[in-house]
Amino acid sequence: MMAASRVLVLVTVCLLCALCARVVAATSVHAGVYAKLLPGKEFCADYHAYRDPQSDPVPVTFHHRCIDPRLAGITTKLYGPSSEPLKRGPEIPLSETIDTFGDISQILFYAEKTGIYKMCFLLPLKKPAMRFEMSFSAANDIVEPPKVEDGAFVVDKPPEMADYADRLRMLNLSVETTVDELRMYQTRRYFFDKTVNSAFCVCVFSVLLNIAIAVGLTLWSEKYLKRYFVKQKIA
Repeated sequence: MMAASRVLVLVTVCLLCALCARVVAATSVHAGVYAKLLPGKEFCADYHAYRDPQSDPVPVTFHHRCIDPRLAGITTKLYGPSSEPLKRGPEIPLSETIDTFGDISQILFYAEKTGIYKMCFLLPLKKPAMRFEMSFSAANDIVEPPKVEDGAFVVDKPPEMADYADRLRMLNLSVETTVDELRMYQTRRYFFDKTVNSAFCVCVFSVLLNIAIAVGLTLWSEKYLKRYFVKQKIA
């Protein structure tokens, strides 16, 4: 009976550990990964930074590139190390946010303590899912991040034609939107010209009508006064 109870407790503990590991893996990743942000669900990337107490704070760079470029207001927050496991530390203010236009971008922060730093992102509910390439690098990393001759950061996967399909689609949509706006402006200009021409015709007609009325009244008044004076034998 005691052996069965121990086995049951051991199995329960293993299941709980597996569940916790699955939850952590679903919401947090380590450096050098491809991640997919889902609308309304926060995603966190972890980085274990080390700082020598005798040296200055370590500069850490978060490299990222959006595979599905589009305009999206993604909330970006950084949390420092926590003394309690599976909990976030104090929030560290950032001067930059994650770039969503497909360029290779960086977010710099300083690791003042040794521990796990969490970079968390929240995609708005009304935005579609977006894929990113993410990687961390620090000045005291054992392995330097790969770079090309001009010092630019190199991603793990070489670029392919499929990586540019979304950007070309976005450019195509931008061109179509611009063409639609030009057509809309042309339509507005057509109606504006038509309104101006109609107003001009009305003004010209009104002026001519007023001139005709004035001439008619002048001739009529002249004849009327002539008859009146003749009748009164004044003329």
